[in-house]
Amino acid sequence: MKPDGEKNDITKRRDLRERYGTLTKATFNILEHASMKKPWLQIIKQCSLTLAAVIISITSFAQPIDPHELEAYLDGVIESRMESFNVAGVTVSVVHQGGTLLAKGYGIADNDGRLVTSENTLFRPGSISKTFTWTAVMQLVEQGKLDLNAPIQQYVPEINLPEEFGIPITMAHLMTHRPGLEDGALGHLFENNPDEVKTLTEYLQNYPMAQVRAPGTLPAYSNWGTALAGLAVANISGQQFEDYIEDHILLPLQMTSSTFREPWAAHLPDPMPEDLHTRLSKGMARELDAWTANKIVFISQLGPAGALSTTSTDMTRFMLAHLNDGSLGDAQILELETARRMHSALWRPSDQMAGNFHGFLETRLNGYSGYGHNGATLYFMSDMLMIPELSFGYFISTNSSGGSRLIDGLGKLLVERFFPSKTRPNPKPPTDFLERSERYNGQYIGTRRSYTQVEAIQALLGVYNINISAEREGYLLIHQGEDVGRFVEISPDTFQRVDSQEIVSFDENERGEIVGLPTMRPVVYFERLGLLNNPNIHLSWIVLSLLIFLATLVKFNFKELPSLFKSKPGHPARLSVLTMSALWILFFTLGGIYSVNSLADLNQAIFEFPSALFIGAMTVSSIATIETFRAAILLWPLWAKGIWTRRKRIRHSLLVALGLGVYVILNHYNAIGYHWL
Repeated sequence: MKPDGEKNDITKRRDLRERYGTLTKATFNILEHASMKKPWLQIIKQCSLTLAAVIISITSFAQPIDPHELEAYLDGVIESRMESFNVAGVTVSVVHQGGTLLAKGYGIADNDGRLVTSENTLFRPGSISKTFTWTAVMQLVEQGKLDLNAPIQQYVPEINLPEEFGIPITMAHLMTHRPGLEDGALGHLFENNPDEVKTLTEYLQNYPMAQVRAPGTLPAYSNWGTALAGLAVANISGQQFEDYIEDHILLPLQMTSSTFREPWAAHLPDPMPEDLHTRLSKGMARELDAWTANKIVFISQLGPAGALSTTSTDMTRFMLAHLNDGSLGDAQILELETARRMHSALWRPSDQMAGNFHGFLETRLNGYSGYGHNGATLYFMSDMLMIPELSFGYFISTNSSGGSRLIDGLGKLLVERFFPSKTRPNPKPPTDFLERSERYNGQYIGTRRSYTQVEAIQALLGVYNINISAEREGYLLIHQGEDVGRFVEISPDTFQRVDSQEIVSFDENERGEIVGLPTMRPVVYFERLGLLNNPNIHLSWIVLSLLIFLATLVKFNFKELPSLFKSKPGHPARLSVLTMSALWILFFTLGGIYSVNSLADLNQAIFEFPSALFIGAMTVSSIATIETFRAAILLWPLWAKGIWTRRKRIRHSLLVALGLGVYVILNHYNAIGYHWL
């Protein structure tokens, strides 16, 4: 409880802020109306806004957040969302003004009903692990042992890195997710058998990522790249990666309930201590009316990118150290200058957009600039945010896949609830924007995807795509999955999101045509799709072809089938087209069954890839390709010798053309043959 005097002081400051806010709003409205007639009043209006911001700032930032109010607020939000989104367990912590305001657990950690506690229950925050790896990198930079702009190859000689474009990959490229590498996951990103877990070096050697663009150009989020950075840390320091993180970050910060180790098998040294293992939350899944605890998912093969296990209490120490420019009490993990460098932009797509810091991702909320990272594994969904200007940070992790919806926007809610907004009113859409909107409308595809492996087939289903359109009121709409962002133009090719005021900027080519845009957290770039490489066009061709193939088979009188094996003019061509049609239908049938099974059971796609069914489907695609080319070759005698009527030859040729089109499309997505690591 707070002393009465402090309570009264807080109440007075809050009342002052509210009264001044009301007065400022009224004054602003008067000046807004008057300045339309007398432009010199615009200056007074701007001065009023500036003075308002200063006074609100003074009366707000001096005021600590009431921990009881914070706890009550989070209880309401988290508990309601846990029920709505089927989340079994949550751990959360909040720091402010150099101390921990709250660290609390909600729900259960396994199906035996073990309760989540902030101090004892370890969660798996996925890619938040990367911020520890990048902190380690900056420690080595500080010591002069690592140069961010030197070729990374010199630090990892055991890995044969690509240099397809004549530009070596640097640590700075890895930090900003711009090494030019493709992405991949199926069959190797996660492991559920401890006996199959590979070392970091083995993984990077056995599962190389192809270089598909020049380093330093477009961003494409890369787990592989961060794992490579972790190997560099190990090589330079002469320690195993897990040992280095413990000695130089976890132990100095007294994060005694955190580790990058996992309970792996005996073929790998020094697994997770048993004390931590017994406190580890399970990944939970809802089946009917009961929770099921899943086996641990191993990530050690690329541990620097995602293998951390930690508690929300431990994470307060990591956040406080970074908010205090690298130190916490007597512990110092980064020198002041290094910490400030780490918390500054290493690259940003445009002057107005959020950027990639030295390992952290910039986030802008309510006019404040912060940095952090989110993370996701199969079951754990997490987020971390720090705002130095507010001396504020929060961490949250959930142990169920529904957690992605639970954590969505929570940081924004906290900042809105407990701090004054620094945002300005959104501008109105330009009156002529709708006429110019066609410049931006269309479909775009993300760079974080596979280009050379069969996983590229996911692009055919629109997994990596966003759609951009305009609405009548003059706003630009960006559709990404279930999220629809509403943006207003603030300058040429630059737009501000209405509900968060985050910025996106479009790029154009030398002809002035729009070619793409980065995400608001610029770790992925979306390239505009033309007609020929548009997945919607490809999918339409495939669906049309399959319908015609099916109609051809249904129409065919199978009593005539034995006669087609007789050596008569036109019979080989007709038999070949029927076989081609049947094979393509069989391929998509097998592929459809595999997709449905994978959606129902993620183990098939993640751990058991490629399954026998998938290999069978790829085998059928190869045979169908051979038959399609055979059908194309057999067109020559039909036309050269005038076999059949002209109308029948045209109809037959169109069937072959459809088959060739299916082949070209599937080959574009690496779905012909055996393309996987």
